[in-house]
Amino acid sequence: CEPSVTMGMLTDVLIPRNLALEIQVEMESITVGGICLGFGMETNSHRSGLVQETVVQYEILTSDASVIKVTRESDPELFHALPWSHGSIGFLMSVELRLVKI
Repeated sequence: CEPSVTMGMLTDVLIPRNLALEIQVEMESITVGGICLGFGMETNSHRSGLVQETVVQYEILTSDASVIKVTRESDPELFHALPWSHGSIGFLMSVELRLVKI
């Protein structure tokens, strides 16, 4: 998902397919990038944790113009540094989040 996609836009696409984000973000105007690199707590976080804990992969553009895909396995230190970084480590190009069937 691209970082500028809002939660409302994402919900509009997922619900007809009987899917939802594992952590459902209630404010429709919040962007995927904002919630993944910022404060990602929601009312159902007690089940799966913060939104950042449902991220499978980040794709970022670094200051040296490298595009890298970051997972827990490929670079655990960077993967855990990206949340709360608010884009200071790199420019978020896309993010993959876990979904659940509804």
